[in-house]
Amino acid sequence: MAEFVPINTQEEFDERIKSRLERERNTISKQYADYESLKENNSALTNEKATLMKSIEEKADEINNLNQQLSEANSKLKTLEIDSLKTKVAVEVGLPFELKDRLSGETEEAIRDDASALSKIFKSQNNSGLPGFNGSNNGKEPDENDGYKNMLKDLKGEK
Repeated sequence: MAEFVPINTQEEFDERIKSRLERERNTISKQYADYESLKENNSALTNEKATLMKSIEEKADEINNLNQQLSEANSKLKTLEIDSLKTKVAVEVGLPFELKDRLSGETEEAIRDDASALSKIFKSQNNSGLPGFNGSNNGKEPDENDGYKNMLKDLKGEK
């Protein structure tokens, strides 16, 4: 076995542990050799993430705008469909075109019920001043001058 020799000076101590320190430094250097490249990769990935997040936010804004436009278009379409349905029902029931906006309801059944009720009101009263409601057309299509004709008859006192 090797005989123990005591260390008396700092230089002797440094000389004896020099090889151990060198071995430890090499191990640590090998372990962290790719530290700089990892740091660069991390920086690049952080920049790429920021770019992608910005792109995602822009796309989300675009999607929100498109959803809003779609919602507005659907609302307008529903309004137009209901208006068209009111016009169709008013014509079928025999109401004047001007009264189609007075009809209420969201479904064809509700609009048709309202139109029938409104039509009954006009037909139950003698509305000879309104073309299309006096029943004097004998089944023919009302003329735009029927109202004036009826008004003249009323002024003359004719029935």
